[in-house]
Amino acid sequence: MEFLILTDFLVGMNMEEGGYYQTYFQMPSATQAGLYDSYTCTSEFSNLSEISPFYKVKGYEGTSLFSEIDQTGPWDKFMSEDLMEEQDMSGLWTEFFDKSIYINRSDSSGVNVRSCTGIRTLSMSGYPRQNAELEEPIALAWVDAFKYQHTYEIKSGWRLWESATATEPTGGKDVSKPWKFEVDCGDYGCIGSGAVTMGASALALAATLLAY
Repeated sequence: MEFLILTDFLVGMNMEEGGYYQTYFQMPSATQAGLYDSYTCTSEFSNLSEISPFYKVKGYEGTSLFSEIDQTGPWDKFMSEDLMEEQDMSGLWTEFFDKSIYINRSDSSGVNVRSCTGIRTLSMSGYPRQNAELEEPIALAWVDAFKYQHTYEIKSGWRLWESATATEPTGGKDVSKPWKFEVDCGDYGCIGSGAVTMGASALALAATLLAY
């Protein structure tokens, strides 16, 4: 199996202790014209913990732009009308398997950094594919439709909830223009080449979002 690993970094001054920081990413659906395939990555920021006390990735599919919808509701109900019914399928965006990647950093100047990561299967073979054909056809369709070395335009942004129970975000920003995303397969091709990490692109994006 091959995976796409997308890590984003939010950088800002005096990020809120216990705040639930959520980043979102939307790309045109590879399987249904007119829809967006999206995910959010939410983690709790803490100056006292190097690893975020809480983190969660959620997958979505629908026609709505996250930058244009009503901004009410708690973090886990954000864009609830487009939330996928099945959130635990192997072919959907999910949390990374190592929690140490969900980091918090602080320094004496008040600069904070928080990272959040989503992972998704790009190729399947053998038993995982046979199982997906029976149990997860929607997820498998996305896997088979993903275009290597195709330039995707990603809409993105971030939101802040002051706590897990807050009923609306108190901060946030959307990227003014889509950013370009593609998987560079190199000289040997993508299938079977192992995990592909796009953290550098996400880091540039995050710096743009939270530059004060």
